[in-house]
Amino acid sequence: MTLCLKWKNILFLKLEIPIVLQLILAMKYTLYILPLLFIISCRSGNEKVYYDIDPNNRKVEALEIIQTTAYTYIKAKENRDTYWMAVSLMDANSGDTYYFTDAMEMNNFYSKDLDRTFDKIYFVSNISNRPIPVQSQASMEMPTSPHGDMKPVSTKKDINIEAHDGSITIADLYANKQAYADQIVSVVGEVTRFNPEIMQRNWVHIQDGTESDGNYDLTITTLDYVQVGDKVLVKGRLFMDKDFGSGYYYDVIVEDASVSKMVRQ
Repeated sequence: MTLCLKWKNILFLKLEIPIVLQLILAMKYTLYILPLLFIISCRSGNEKVYYDIDPNNRKVEALEIIQTTAYTYIKAKENRDTYWMAVSLMDANSGDTYYFTDAMEMNNFYSKDLDRTFDKIYFVSNISNRPIPVQSQASMEMPTSPHGDMKPVSTKKDINIEAHDGSITIADLYANKQAYADQIVSVVGEVTRFNPEIMQRNWVHIQDGTESDGNYDLTITTLDYVQVGDKVLVKGRLFMDKDFGSGYYYDVIVEDASVSKMVRQ
């Protein structure tokens, strides 16, 4: 009887050990597989995202792509509507899905590169292949406008450029805008944004590192061409309360300016 029990115990151990090992191995591989499944789910066709999505997201499918020297033109399909979009030069593909929240509609826009007039086109500033996240409260603070300001949010850069040759600082310009209104002003700064050929002019944003009451970015319209990062001297007429329609309202803007590159130091 005792011998029989010993054999049963040995048989029990022989059967149980493989089961225990299987359980250990199963748990081990589960630890590897779960993160892999999480990554796969994030990259699946459903484009799952794990952040708060801006409720103003617009989702489009690219039907046609045209590359030019100034813009990437995308023929987009949004639900049952089809229209053209212009974005900064990017690698875009037909059939891909894109998202955006900020856009300015232009009617009868003529493209010099394409020698073509678009009856309607959207200039999109924040296109992405993933849904646009909700902006933080700080990044959403923008100058108020009676028409609802739609200008792109600018970020203050780490720039330090001193005024010279009779120029004024951006801080001085904003602090004394009433005195400079309708006057020719000279400002030096670094180009932080450049949008060419919108409403028959180029749009330039510069900063010099100075600030007045939260205003550190100056918008300029010009026929000259520059690049982001260029240090430039701007000469043009300062206007206040300029309304271009479509929600584009500027408390201060320098129009019809000459923009010349400065020698880098």
